[in-house]
Amino acid sequence: MKAYVCCPQCGYKLCKGESGSDVDILCPRCGKLVRVIITQDEVRATPAEPPKKVKDTL
Repeated sequence: MKAYVCCPQCGYKLCKGESGSDVDILCPRCGKLVRVIITQDEVRATPAEPPKKVKDTL
């Protein structure tokens, strides 16, 4: 069964997927990075922090 996933920040429909999906997707409307996990029992879309840049100390 396919499930639709919406951005938890603005409600924009991001993607559809099926059980076992585990992705990070950038919302084109609000620009937030969203972590999407779809299992047989639930669909979870949570805001994710983008990886921080490491500064060179040389």
